[in-house]
Amino acid sequence: MINYVSKYQKSLILIRLIRLIQEFLGLNCHIIASSISFYTLFAIFPLILLATSIIGFLLGTNDAEELADFSVNLAKFLPVSKEFISATIYGISIDRPLSGAFGVITLIWASSSVFATIRKGINTTWKINKTRNLIQEKIIDFTLVIIVSILLIFGLLSGPILSITIELIRYFLPDSQIFTQFFWTISSKIIFPILSFLTILFLYTFLPNKKINIKQIIPYAFVSSIAFNLGNILFIEYLKISTHYNLIYGSIAGILALLTWVYISSLILLFGSFLSYKYIQHKSSEN
Repeated sequence: MINYVSKYQKSLILIRLIRLIQEFLGLNCHIIASSISFYTLFAIFPLILLATSIIGFLLGTNDAEELADFSVNLAKFLPVSKEFISATIYGISIDRPLSGAFGVITLIWASSSVFATIRKGINTTWKINKTRNLIQEKIIDFTLVIIVSILLIFGLLSGPILSITIELIRYFLPDSQIFTQFFWTISSKIIFPILSFLTILFLYTFLPNKKINIKQIIPYAFVSSIAFNLGNILFIEYLKISTHYNLIYGSIAGILALLTWVYISSLILLFGSFLSYKYIQHKSSEN
């Protein structure tokens, strides 16, 4: 009897999950995720260039090689090699007139389009058809551009900041080799998960065109950030053991890997938002 009940409960959970996925796909969220990945292709490298240029300005350098060296810190967050990121940023940085004019135009168009699509996607998962006025929407989009740029700068500086911190600890505590190694290992592994959690929490709380209780959103932002990071790790490991990407696509394999990663990440982001909507809807119906 107990086994029968257990099997029935598992079947019920599976049926509910299938229905949730069907409803999620019925909102065309997979198509929205495709749009996000498309615009991200045009926005991500101008954003990285903007972040590295700001760092270069603060440090008093405009050297393309030094900016490219800073950009490789993002390789641990993206499913592409350090060489690919460094070469791309170096290629853009070395032609200042073109990268300046074209980069600013591309950044404004593509990055605002990325966040506009994310904003519309999250509102779609909440089944909100009411829109804000155009000025409010553009303010939100450009605010997100600024926030992401700040997060990119933090990500780019995370390596040097940790290195300086380790050196300071070693200077004041010369016999703390084990502690510094432990500190480096833990710190380097938690920076990206913390940033992703805070970013997702911000998106889930402020992008829907309705008042959201942040306490109800926190668990879903946390679960989504875990899924996001696990997906990132698994996808990077898959690329390490898989050779067909380079064999089939050649020089554009890095671009396609990046697009695939953004698409999967967008699905996770939107599905987490959809689950938070279903939970809050369920709680509202109970009350």
